[in-house]
Amino acid sequence: MTTTYSSNLAQTVKPSMRSDDARLVFWIVIVVTFASLIVLLCYALRFPHFPVADTEEWARYGEYVGGTIGPIAGFATIVILWRTLQIQRADARDTAHNFSEQLAATRKQLAATQIQGFEQSLFSWLSLHRDILNAVQLQPIERAMSNIRGLHALEHWYTATFDEDTVSTELRGWLLETEAPGEYDNSLIAASFTKLETLPEFAQAQAQEILLERWEDLYKGASFQLDAYFRTLFRLFKWIDSTSSSLLTPEQRWEYAALVRAQLSWIELAFLFFNGMTERGKAFVPYCQKYALFDNFDTSNDSVLSFLRARKSNPYGASAFSSTQARKNPALGMQPSATAPIV
Repeated sequence: MTTTYSSNLAQTVKPSMRSDDARLVFWIVIVVTFASLIVLLCYALRFPHFPVADTEEWARYGEYVGGTIGPIAGFATIVILWRTLQIQRADARDTAHNFSEQLAATRKQLAATQIQGFEQSLFSWLSLHRDILNAVQLQPIERAMSNIRGLHALEHWYTATFDEDTVSTELRGWLLETEAPGEYDNSLIAASFTKLETLPEFAQAQAQEILLERWEDLYKGASFQLDAYFRTLFRLFKWIDSTSSSLLTPEQRWEYAALVRAQLSWIELAFLFFNGMTERGKAFVPYCQKYALFDNFDTSNDSVLSFLRARKSNPYGASAFSSTQARKNPALGMQPSATAPIV
């Protein structure tokens, strides 16, 4: 709208300038002509009779005319030249301004095209991620439920692997077979504990080891399906994070990462959480923390995840679970005014 207004204003002003210049030249010609006539008239009135054939008189007459009319004509020439220079400068400024506007418009169009290309690639990544997830299915050994795919397959594996009663039974067996350190009585602990968080530290460490071993068993049994899933998500976040700052601002990178995060279901986040606690998945942890991948990931109703999240050996910091904390990270390079939490 501003460009249109400027263009209309230029179209209105330029004809006016040309009209004013024409009037200026017209009046200069009139003034010079009138002044010349006055000069000639004055000479004719003062010297009504001079020999037409007298060359010396003609020479004096020429000097008179040149000395009187010449300065007037010279001044008029200077005025016209000054005005011409003004017009040329104005035209040069207009040309430079138009060029700057065209250059800015071209750059804006190029940036929009690049953003459009980036978004197309992003949505292609998300589509690929969803296709990989939907292709996950229970294995032949679970043929009775072989029609279970995608999120339901992940949920089935998770529930079967981290059943609280099964985990507690395995831990109690370990306690009864292991000698307790110091003043602890393992048989008493095994008989009385109800929550993993209430166990002594040595027992909590063993509980964590049991849970991670169970995760490894789950992953090994389905690695041919899960490896592509984890790699695709990892590469997607790495691609967003490494995109040139000339294309994306830190705020835009955050928004695109948040868009990807919003596509992840609770069970997917649970799998990503476990994967990050292994040597195999530790490279994903920095992106989880930088972009608050587990923001709104409620673990309060899952005793296993609540226990692991509370462990000091948990590789995730507070920023992995809070957009507010993550956005304060200087590594993001975001402006202070942009630190409001965004889901």
